[in-house]
Amino acid sequence: MLRATAACLVAASALSACMIGDDESSPDEETSGEVALPPFHGRFGSPTIVRDGDTLHAYFAIQSFQGDTVHVAHARSNDDGEHWLRVGDALPRLNRLAKQNGSVWAPGAAKIDDDHWMLYYTAAVEGSEQHMCTYRAHASGPHGPFVDDFAGPMVCPDGHWAIDPYPVRDAHGDWHLVARIDKPDHVNTISIRKLGEFGQHFAPGSEWQELTRITKGSWEEPVMENAAMVRLDAGREKRWYVFYSGGSFRDNTYGVGYADCGPSIGGACVKKTPDRPWLSSRPDLQMFGPGTPTFFRDANGDVIMAVNTWKFSGGQDNPRNHGQIMHMFKVHIGANGKPVAKFLRMVE
Repeated sequence: MLRATAACLVAASALSACMIGDDESSPDEETSGEVALPPFHGRFGSPTIVRDGDTLHAYFAIQSFQGDTVHVAHARSNDDGEHWLRVGDALPRLNRLAKQNGSVWAPGAAKIDDDHWMLYYTAAVEGSEQHMCTYRAHASGPHGPFVDDFAGPMVCPDGHWAIDPYPVRDAHGDWHLVARIDKPDHVNTISIRKLGEFGQHFAPGSEWQELTRITKGSWEEPVMENAAMVRLDAGREKRWYVFYSGGSFRDNTYGVGYADCGPSIGGACVKKTPDRPWLSSRPDLQMFGPGTPTFFRDANGDVIMAVNTWKFSGGQDNPRNHGQIMHMFKVHIGANGKPVAKFLRMVE
């Protein structure tokens, strides 16, 4: 469902822009003639991170900064994710058919090539109470502003949600979109579909392929959502894995599970965590309710996963949590053939 915005600690059915303390008032010193940017702190909900040369660009769900609504918050890091600077709103205007004063959830960004960047996001359809659909916007670079001048949503099933978009490129250089595509009877699926030229439309003749779905009565309830896909070295071969979020982002029950999809990005996938999450709360790391995985490579080429978390137990009901933070892990396949997450850092 919702990749919770770090600035807004409210129910998903009433998510709106809100404001926490102005913790970003001290501008960074100017370097190399660039405009000074303020530090980015405590608003790390719904991360999607993309590397562009030596710089990481991160995009987050709707929040408020100094009284202004930021639809998709954009931050950047020049030190492999240890420190982040606030850039601004990557998506100043929503699609004309989206609810302009509604929530923007779960952005997913991709550098298609040097001149084409795409931003996929979730917003409500204008005129509906909360019919959440997936939209997209384009830009010529990571700073945007991304422009959504398309005719309408990219995918918007009748009566159901299509949310949490995550773009991923396969081993042949083709782009795909992973998303939560809901089915009747409150069944959440994580599905994938091939994208066409520059990632702006689906590839002709392509269809949604289901990778995995929620296991009723398991730790994954009330929702399976916020999935990402990554290719990992599994010894003699490389295998695709889909990592998904389950439970409730509002509290400690949120966690990350995964399915093994084998050598093909389209599956078939075998869920490996039906009984318990692969990554869950770790008090020793000040990590509670981790979810919304996003993957990128560091300067050494290692696969890094970032997840949004709460610093203190109890999630949004704990007044000590003024927003979500990020925990970062190096991910690899262990000797037992299972993914291993090695803790790197906490980003506040």
